[in-house]
Amino acid sequence: GEVDIAEMLATERRKQRDEKREAERLARRKKRNPIIKRIQQAKELYAEAEELHEAGKNMEALRQAQTALTFDPRPEYEALVETLRTLTGEQKVAPLIKRGIAMESLTRWDEAVEMFTEAVRLAPERGDLRIRLAFNQLRSRADLKEATNNANRGAQLCPDDPEAHFILGLCYEEAGVEKSAVRAYRKAVELKPNYKEAKKKLRSLKWGY
Repeated sequence: GEVDIAEMLATERRKQRDEKREAERLARRKKRNPIIKRIQQAKELYAEAEELHEAGKNMEALRQAQTALTFDPRPEYEALVETLRTLTGEQKVAPLIKRGIAMESLTRWDEAVEMFTEAVRLAPERGDLRIRLAFNQLRSRADLKEATNNANRGAQLCPDDPEAHFILGLCYEEAGVEKSAVRAYRKAVELKPNYKEAKKKLRSLKWGY
């Protein structure tokens, strides 16, 4: 009879071990699941990108296709990204931005203005470029009206970017339109509560220091 008990215990232990293994296997599969999810997401993003492309919304299509590509590097996703980069002038814009930022960091405002003007001409719907252009136009003491127009358009295209509203505020302040400047700085602080420069501007406009 004793042998039976030993056998039973061994069987029981084996069963428990197998159950534990199975549980671990399932846990591992669940963990790996994000990959499957990403591949699925990439598929959906790619489909959206194609629809946007067909609707002529190439800039938005490019963003979706690029995200799809980071989720799942398939050749057809890459091909679509390349097509869209060509159509949106993105690959012409990239070197201009790089050079513009370099000029800006050297405080060569006029040259930066040239680079960003060309970039905006190639990609007029990119608010971030208009904002950089406005900033450099302001610094180079170029046409203030032109700078304000670009900052305005930039803030419309990037309504959630605190920097866009800050630079718009700088343009208005420079033009002496204080009410509009205050409104723009307030918006910047609303979007980024710890925005020191914008807060400083609001203080100085209110108290004059």
